[in-house]
Amino acid sequence: MLRHKLNRKKLNRKKKQTMTSMQELLKQKAQQIKDDNISRTRTHKWAQGDTYFTILPIHGKLNGAFWRDYGMHYIKDAKGNLKIAVPDATICAGESICPVREGILELMNMAYAAGDKTAYKHFKKSLASARPLFNIQILKPNDTTRSYDLDGDPVMAELSAQTFESLLSLITEQIIDEDDKLLRWNDRLVFKMTRSGTTVTDTKYILAVPARKMTLNPNIMDKAMNVEDFIHSKFVDVPKALGWIEFFKGGSADAAMEVATTTPSKSTRAITAPEIATVDDDVVDASFEVRDDSPPAIKAAASSATFLDDL
Repeated sequence: MLRHKLNRKKLNRKKKQTMTSMQELLKQKAQQIKDDNISRTRTHKWAQGDTYFTILPIHGKLNGAFWRDYGMHYIKDAKGNLKIAVPDATICAGESICPVREGILELMNMAYAAGDKTAYKHFKKSLASARPLFNIQILKPNDTTRSYDLDGDPVMAELSAQTFESLLSLITEQIIDEDDKLLRWNDRLVFKMTRSGTTVTDTKYILAVPARKMTLNPNIMDKAMNVEDFIHSKFVDVPKALGWIEFFKGGSADAAMEVATTTPSKSTRAITAPEIATVDDDVVDASFEVRDDSPPAIKAAASSATFLDDL
């Protein structure tokens, strides 16, 4: 009888452990699916003409910063085809060193040593620049209700430092005192972004604050993506980015630039070519150069290259 009870306890314990293991497995799988879905999400592409939007708080908290710093390295071949895009670990995660940035700087040094200005500028354009990232809700003006209708679910938006500075200036003008919260749910600020132009050089963005405000249901945050999760999901491709950098090195800058029609072979590379995509070209200020013996100040300047990009 006693042995029977002991066997039953052992069976129940084993069953409980199996259930716990299964629950943990299901939890991990659910998180993996969530991360995969987030990693495929892209930031909002501002349309031509007027776009009305309101800013959403991080984690639903009305106080504090509504943005996080964000910056992506866009690694392309010589024809401008995007091979991989990954976050800058220093900008996005506060790390002291970003291995992808260090790799890109090495490519720039190689190109400089070879006297190849084209390759140098090409790799320099890959460097990330800091861009504020935040959640917004796109709106459609409703003349009947004198308010706004929601246009889809919340989206993740990013702006260049220059445009974001304009946004902050508008916010400062609208906030009269400390009790006038930007992100309050009632009587909240609405912004209008006007995009004009069709090319990188002639595209302009103008921000304004319409007199009409709106009330937003706090439940909207149930549909908003977590900013930190979004940034974290982008780090999954860092090993691939490092693999492409190693491939681009190829022993010389000339060999690196030949990658336009070449794919790393499985025998010599731990990765295969990622899916090719395209992104808008950046216009970069290439007024300085980097050498292998450059002092830290010059290398730091390369890390903070000025971009005149989408926004």
